[in-house]
Amino acid sequence: MRKSYGAENKVGKMTKKKGLSPQALLAAVFTLSLLSFVLAALFPSWFYYTMDIAPYLVFHNIAEFFSVMVSLAIFSMGWFTYDQSKNRNALFLACAFLAIGLIDLQHTLGYPGMPEFITQNSAEKSTQFWIAARMFAALAFLASGYVRQGSAGRFLSKGFLLAAAVAVSGVVFVGVIYFPSSLPATFVEGSGLTSYKIYAEYLIIILLILALPVYWKRYASTGKKLLLYMMAALIVCVFSELSFTVYKSAFDTYNTLGHIYKIIAFALIYWGIYVSAVKFPYLELMAETEKLLAETEERKRIETELIQQRHKLEKERQFLEAVFDNIEEGIVSCDAQGIISRFNRATREFHGLPAEPIPAEQWPDHYNLYLADGKTPMVRDDVPLFRALQGEMVRNVEMMIIPADQTTRARSLVANGQPLVSSDGTLLGAVATMHDITASKEAEQALATSEAFRRAIIDSSHDCI
Repeated sequence: MRKSYGAENKVGKMTKKKGLSPQALLAAVFTLSLLSFVLAALFPSWFYYTMDIAPYLVFHNIAEFFSVMVSLAIFSMGWFTYDQSKNRNALFLACAFLAIGLIDLQHTLGYPGMPEFITQNSAEKSTQFWIAARMFAALAFLASGYVRQGSAGRFLSKGFLLAAAVAVSGVVFVGVIYFPSSLPATFVEGSGLTSYKIYAEYLIIILLILALPVYWKRYASTGKKLLLYMMAALIVCVFSELSFTVYKSAFDTYNTLGHIYKIIAFALIYWGIYVSAVKFPYLELMAETEKLLAETEERKRIETELIQQRHKLEKERQFLEAVFDNIEEGIVSCDAQGIISRFNRATREFHGLPAEPIPAEQWPDHYNLYLADGKTPMVRDDVPLFRALQGEMVRNVEMMIIPADQTTRARSLVANGQPLVSSDGTLLGAVATMHDITASKEAEQALATSEAFRRAIIDSSHDCI
């Protein structure tokens, strides 16, 4: 997945840490680099000397082979992590350092005192390799400032950049080994550096200085710490190149100091590329993992709360169901289509329904509804529940329910019906309540029978009453 510059910006800002400000850090690097250079310039009797070729050659080879190994390590990291990181900037620098490492290797092999590298070694030969490596490095640093992590283009593909790196190192090899006379002189034995060598170093310094504001602008917009390493390396490289403009011998203090600066600069660049290609994606992955873990914990917390809430609601539902089911009055409701949805135990007993649930359409098979006289059957439209479904408020309708199986006695009921309407006036259904008045009806009937009996006795008497 290709990362956008916005993503680079966002994640980069996340890597900022409190501590020494970037300006103070770069100023400290500049001051320390300048201090060593000034001490050698102001106190030559203490700090300026010329080493013997044998010990210097050991130091030079260690320094250069270190640079070569760092260059190849940078190439390996940027090249082999690209498929995962998709970091074009790291890939560009990786391929650039492949060319730098190969040219530095040629410079080391062509240094005076080393075994002959195809042609006779000399200070001129090694210096030409040196200028080529440093000039290419300065141009690569400046160009890399404009190559962002998510940059795209045919010239930034792996194949093209690798071919370009090999081609540059090959051209330098052919030019210095086989056509040295066609190249400008850089060092003359007994006279030292030529004007071309010095001006070339100045041009390299200018290119490195021009790369600094480019990297600073990127750092200001992204806050990525690895850019500080690159800027610190550029500052050290400036002093390294400055050292190579003033040395009098290939084995003196300034030449030694220049190689020390170079080692420091390459170490900083290596760390910057390591952070970009290896550590930074790992930190980004860790940040995403921590975010995912936090989201998972939050989800678990929410799920726990939902389960607790569900249990609470279930208990409340069971309580309300128990209250609803134990009300002595019958309660029955239907939806807007007239389908019976809920009823309590009293309703089931009034209608003579079995304990197990049955479809609403089968209810009429279990009872018969009559008007209060117990003789006139009720049609559907007379039932209070369905009258309420038409929007009517129904009050005190007497009716009689006679179970079809005759296992329970007939009941006299007083029913009420009411429509169920939402806040916006939409009809949701209807509800009906039923009160059992069987006992009072039977009492009235018994009283009427007793009164009729007394009346019959009185009427049948032959005595005057």
